[in-house]
Amino acid sequence: MTFMDLKIKKNYAFILLIFVWFANTGLSANPLQDIPKPKISFSATVIDDQDVSTNIKNITWDGRLYFIGKRGRATVTIPFEKVKKVEFLNSAQSGYMNAKVSLREGNGVGLSFDENTTLYGATPFGTYRITVKNIKEIVFK
Repeated sequence: MTFMDLKIKKNYAFILLIFVWFANTGLSANPLQDIPKPKISFSATVIDDQDVSTNIKNITWDGRLYFIGKRGRATVTIPFEKVKKVEFLNSAQSGYMNAKVSLREGNGVGLSFDENTTLYGATPFGTYRITVKNIKEIVFK
């Protein structure tokens, strides 16, 4: 083996090492892996606090298929299939957002949600993630 052959092998080893480093540091990660993928797909339109309306599918509430919030001192869960619309009534206060949850059967219930809860989903143009404190309204389809 000549000196030149040895140098070429070292260059290939270096390139391979760089490729492995990029792969392991997440630079080749798929952003779709960052959002939870639910077993049942729910679709809705989310309107944020800047009045930007976005159609979303595969919605989850912190990875769950139900809303979880406070009603007085109680913790309440409402499955997505029962919800028609969620309207957030104010800015975050003491870490919570007050909301009116309109149910498909016609009545509604008031809940408070942790302002840092995250709604995840998918759009035709990519992944979607928004915290409760930035949501104005969620309308289920």
